[in-house]
Amino acid sequence: MRSISARLRVCVSLALLLTPALANAQDIGAGSRVHLAAGGGFLTSGTYFTGPGGAELVNGDAFAGALQVSVAVHRAFAVVLAATHARPTWKLTGVPLLGALDVPGARLWFVDAALRGQIPLGAASSSVIFGQAGAGLANYALTTSLLGTPVDENATNVALTL
Repeated sequence: MRSISARLRVCVSLALLLTPALANAQDIGAGSRVHLAAGGGFLTSGTYFTGPGGAELVNGDAFAGALQVSVAVHRAFAVVLAATHARPTWKLTGVPLLGALDVPGARLWFVDAALRGQIPLGAASSSVIFGQAGAGLANYALTTSLLGTPVDENATNVALTL
């Protein structure tokens, strides 16, 4: 039964991830330099924190929604802004005498900004070769407190995509 569940998750994830690509990005107005793309996916991760005595804060799987806005600043360059939001389930495991505790109210935000350079593959093709450099911010938060302490953490990243 577990393998059917895993296969179903993979199929649903692929369908959600490919939907924006198959539908193509939408232009806002005729001849606009602004492109908007929305989609979804399946966020899967594992242990967020490991503590003493085998205690772990485990991040569960969740569906995620994403939005991307691309603004052309030159025929070969665009500024890209993207955001993704998910509400996974978190669990604190390895708690003495209790075993595991559900931690409700988790939310994750990922926000990125980048400069994208692109070269069309042909005059009649809508496909492009692109490279992108940018930076991002991840926010992990709980609307409930964990052991009396609210959790609201940020992490940053820098990325280069070819």
